Amino acid sequence: MKNFIITSLLLLLTSTLSAQLKNPHFVGLNAGISMPVGEYKNFDTARASAVNAGKYASLEAGIYISRFVGIGFNLGLYTNSINESEIKSEFEKQLITNNAIEVKADDWLNAYALTGLYLTIPIKKVRLDFKFLGGAVNSSQPLVTVTTNESGSVVVRESKVEDAIAFGINYGAHLRIPIISKLSLRLNAETFTSLPEFKKETTTYINGNKSITKENFEQTISVLNVGVGLCFSL
Repeated sequence: MKNFIITSLLLLLTSTLSAQLKNPHFVGLNAGISMPVGEYKNFDTARASAVNAGKYASLEAGIYISRFVGIGFNLGLYTNSINESEIKSEFEKQLITNNAIEVKADDWLNAYALTGLYLTIPIKKVRLDFKFLGGAVNSSQPLVTVTTNESGSVVVRESKVEDAIAFGINYGAHLRIPIISKLSLRLNAETFTSLPEFKKETTTYINGNKSITKENFEQTISVLNVGVGLCFSL
């Protein structure tokens, strides 16, 4: 009887520890492709849109209060280059000219710090995670310089925008596939959306003369990020 009680207590303790260890706490590193969608993808000279697919990288961690529900954070950034040929084509249409048009542009840069809810569904040894996060997104619109030849005069238009911080939403799904011990392969698909308000300044140079125009505008920034990474169970 004594042995039975001791054995039962040991089994109970083991199962309790096992249940605690099954809480899927994690830290993950991810990288992949950032694909623009919607207004962010479509062409717009004023907003330096018409961006190309870029890249992203992130650090995520989740602490679970049960086997299925956790709280976590997501820190990272994604960049997208501008389709310079689209801007050049638009100026060619506006100016109706075959003269040389030169376009130089930096990349969009969006950095974020988000927190929120994680939901996990265990499927045998694989874990399927869903996340619903919100937080701050800092967006940097690129410097764009367009040089044209108009009626024999070289015209340089330089557009720059101050960084803008806005509330962003991030949701998506991850699949954690065990590799060895506490290390897992992590497949990732997620979306980001934010609506920053930018302050834009355009400086135009013509034959040594300079003029400046200013405007404020909102820009919806939406991307679909798809990538792969490594996940460490805690």
